[in-house]
Amino acid sequence: MRALHAAERGNWSQVEPELTLLDGYPLRDDLRGAWLAASVGQVQHTEIESYLDLHPSLYASSRLRSRWVQRLYQEQRWSEFLTQYDRFYADGNDAALHCQAVLARLKTGEPQQVVEPALTLWTVGNSQPRECDPLFRWLAREKLLDSASYRQRLSLALAERNFQLADYLAGFLTESEQALVDLYKRMARDPERELAKQHFKNSERARSLILDGLERLARRDPDAAQKLWHSKYRKRFSFTDAQLVRMERKIAFWSAQNMQPNSMQRMARLPVNFHDEDSLEWWARAALYLGDWPSLSNAIASMPDNLAREDIWQYWAARAMQAAGKNDQANQTLMALAQQRSYYGFMAADALALPYAFSHRDTPADEPILEELAGKQELFRAGELFATGLYTRGRLEWDAVIRQLSPTQQVQASILAHRMGWHSQAIATAARQRLYDDLKLRYPPAFFELFKASSDQAGISLNWAMGIARSESLFMPDVKSRAGALGLMQLMPATGAATAREFQIRYTSSGSLLDPDTNIQLGTRYLAKMQARFGSHLVLSTAAYNAGPNRVSSWLPATGSVPADIWIETLPYRETRNYVRRVLESQAIFSWRLEQQGTRLSEVLRPIPSAAQLQASALVPHERESGSD
Repeated sequence: MRALHAAERGNWSQVEPELTLLDGYPLRDDLRGAWLAASVGQVQHTEIESYLDLHPSLYASSRLRSRWVQRLYQEQRWSEFLTQYDRFYADGNDAALHCQAVLARLKTGEPQQVVEPALTLWTVGNSQPRECDPLFRWLAREKLLDSASYRQRLSLALAERNFQLADYLAGFLTESEQALVDLYKRMARDPERELAKQHFKNSERARSLILDGLERLARRDPDAAQKLWHSKYRKRFSFTDAQLVRMERKIAFWSAQNMQPNSMQRMARLPVNFHDEDSLEWWARAALYLGDWPSLSNAIASMPDNLAREDIWQYWAARAMQAAGKNDQANQTLMALAQQRSYYGFMAADALALPYAFSHRDTPADEPILEELAGKQELFRAGELFATGLYTRGRLEWDAVIRQLSPTQQVQASILAHRMGWHSQAIATAARQRLYDDLKLRYPPAFFELFKASSDQAGISLNWAMGIARSESLFMPDVKSRAGALGLMQLMPATGAATAREFQIRYTSSGSLLDPDTNIQLGTRYLAKMQARFGSHLVLSTAAYNAGPNRVSSWLPATGSVPADIWIETLPYRETRNYVRRVLESQAIFSWRLEQQGTRLSEVLRPIPSAAQLQASALVPHERESGSD
């Protein structure tokens, strides 16, 4: 690693003293690739080509090739650039490279071949990277962009609500198009006001705008949307049958999402063919929230077979049967579910007072195959990348090798990864071969000592902490989410820094979150903070870890309490619903794995109290807490 850091800085003189010590080491060749990538502007192209030909599949080669391609473009070596682009990047989704390739073909004297791909890159509803600007200027100079081209892209930008791009495009068109963009922006800000005051022509664009505004309004106020839809628009404009169906469904859908009492009537009045799976599921969720068991039965009965057979709706169908006094029929459904190792299987087992069906089954180890796999240079390389903390590179190389193995070898590779302590790859490889019953592989005691020490210090359940980490990252220490959360327990940098200050834990930068020890310390402390805020209510604390404490506080019942299973099912965010169920399932399995006794879901599914009840019970501080979700 000392040599690699020097190579990545372009300092070969500090690498050379290490080479003798690394003679025969499988990652030794990566050093030259890293140095070439750092020095791509100072070395001969033949040296780069030679390295890439010799090591085509290394991560170092991928990084080197990316930098070299950009260097070829900067040096206007069009033919060489296009050779690399066509071979490695033409099928990718890098718009900047695609624009550069079209420009390179233009420079090589192929204008007839570039018009169509150039217009394809232009005709999108989002802003393209700056590398595309020269290409678009060429289109304009060649008078290949007419008013129709701008209007077409303007329509796409408005459909994606990309108003900044729409403003730019409208500047090339008439005042009426500029006024249209302004109307779209006003509609986005206050749809009720614009829909009430505007007098639209019965044009295709006007109908599209009306529907967009009504859908926006329905999200906020389904009753207002329905009133305007039926009194002003539905019969006066020539909407297609599909548009009519969609709007009726959307109003009913958002009425159910807002848990309005009249949503049951709206949903029931919709013909079955007006529904889609989303509207049917929210009909069922709203019925749950409202305690309307007959409507829940109707919603599930209206579902297509593939949806109604899912565990979630089998479980709630059984609960609806119980409410209707059909206990024998309900128990048959619950008995079938209780044979499964899942959130709903565990819930069904609780309902029948049955033991959980963990159904663990060891995957037999085949030592000769394991020895053969361990001797594979490519897998050994991947293992060394993992051992040195180069997790992403290791995963890429591991996955590339795994794809070439037979199913039997892949099964054994999952055991090999487990023995190496590379639990994320053991889990992923086991899942690839459907080894779902091997709980040792799928729910390993990863980073156990760190989790045990930190959870004890934070005063939280070890099984809960490990369930959170598995759900967040599959125990990958370097993973980064689209939102920017980092590490094993997926902490946002701001949360990590604030938690470190509060509990005096060493934290130098967001990079600290990629260190397993630091990440686990901060993650368990933050979980403890959520636990304290929500009165040791594990369901609320888990939801807050995913969606943020302020948002979870806003989801508490206005008055009284709500059964925890119903509260989970009716959370407005699909991600948080799935997350809470996944963590509860994982916690129960880790409890059985680590303690040989499963924590029952019924033990943690306490009723969800209102904010007033929490305060009255002194379960949360009375003063307003600062911070954001």
